[in-house]
Amino acid sequence: MRRLGDLHTLLFMASEEVVRLISNSTGCPATSITSTEVLLWTMRETWRQAQADLPVWVQQGKSFMQRDLAWKDISRIRNSKKHIHSSFCEVEARKLEALYGIHNDLEPVLTRGLDLTHATGQLISRRYHDFGAFSFIHSLMLEEFEIELMHEKEMEREVQAMPSSKPATHSIHPDVRRFINTGAMPSSTSAFLAIHEASAGLSIRNPIGLDQVFSDMRVTQDFYNTVILQGPGSMDYFLRPVEWVITSTSPGTPLLVAFSPYEVNELLPQLRSSKAVRLHIFAPRGNLFMQTFEDLNRFILPSNPPANPIPRQLALQLNLFSGSLYVRDYGTYEDMCSTLRLHFGHLPPHLDKPEIINLYCYVKDRSARLELGMSEAGFSSSPLAFFRKLLVSRRYGQSLGPSHMGKVLYGNALHDADFED
Repeated sequence: MRRLGDLHTLLFMASEEVVRLISNSTGCPATSITSTEVLLWTMRETWRQAQADLPVWVQQGKSFMQRDLAWKDISRIRNSKKHIHSSFCEVEARKLEALYGIHNDLEPVLTRGLDLTHATGQLISRRYHDFGAFSFIHSLMLEEFEIELMHEKEMEREVQAMPSSKPATHSIHPDVRRFINTGAMPSSTSAFLAIHEASAGLSIRNPIGLDQVFSDMRVTQDFYNTVILQGPGSMDYFLRPVEWVITSTSPGTPLLVAFSPYEVNELLPQLRSSKAVRLHIFAPRGNLFMQTFEDLNRFILPSNPPANPIPRQLALQLNLFSGSLYVRDYGTYEDMCSTLRLHFGHLPPHLDKPEIINLYCYVKDRSARLELGMSEAGFSSSPLAFFRKLLVSRRYGQSLGPSHMGKVLYGNALHDADFED
């Protein structure tokens, strides 16, 4: 190994504020600072911090010594509860003169009550005098500010235990294999669930119109069955992320189905040879700089790309169900607001009424929606609380923050600047 110093270079990196402090402390111009000035400033700051912390250190030492003596005392002699209480508890109140009075000699204030016959007291006194004579006023003021102003915030945490459950057993329904071969969804089967059925296990009620909005999307039974609940509870903690989706190439109404990783792995040979469906990889958009996967043009099986992109409304269903926090562009945002029955723009005076539109900009009146140009397909009751719960559950309890969906679901409009990378 090379010896330290041979062919080595030491580089100090600091913010402009630290550079300015070093320059002011050493008198060296900012452009001429060397290792000598950095070390000198560091030693001065260490000494200054040690001076500032000394009063607190002395007080902690005095408290330890007092309790140590009290413990030895009660170990030898039986004492009353009042005596034990006074020996171990701090003074709950002090006079204003003791707190804020003018002290000409600060040394007795710090060393008052220090037992110099005790070994610990002697060590504290020796270290105290090693610092020499300087003012402790600033340190004492900080201590009083902490006592009087920085009150401890007491919070009682309520940890909610997850419902008792056990892992569900994976299985592949015969209708799932048939769907991959034909691309047609059976009219009556338990292999696939509509979105309103897949979300029925959440702790919040489905909004009216959920089945209409997600009419072109399904999930498999294996995708939905993550655990088997052993008692009362909800599926809030056990939602499977949307990672693999399959689209049907059969003519007619477009169809999108979310599959579990187990199904994709087991059915991969069949998916490679199928001419009726396509497999796509997907991930919800979690930040503004992440590329969107809603066009479903990545990792396609079979590898030939689709002739036409998926319909915009189908991409919107996928984003809402999967928990995407950001939308692609302003046009998608307008489509989403129409589906969610939200209107953030100017309202005519006859529509600007609480019985027509609420504080979160949800339009409650059907005729008002038509007048504002909203499509027929949408929710008949406010879906905002439902999607807040769904997105937070998909994020394992994390808040939505200032994301696109975090703003929209709490009644805040988006603007062109919100879509800039």
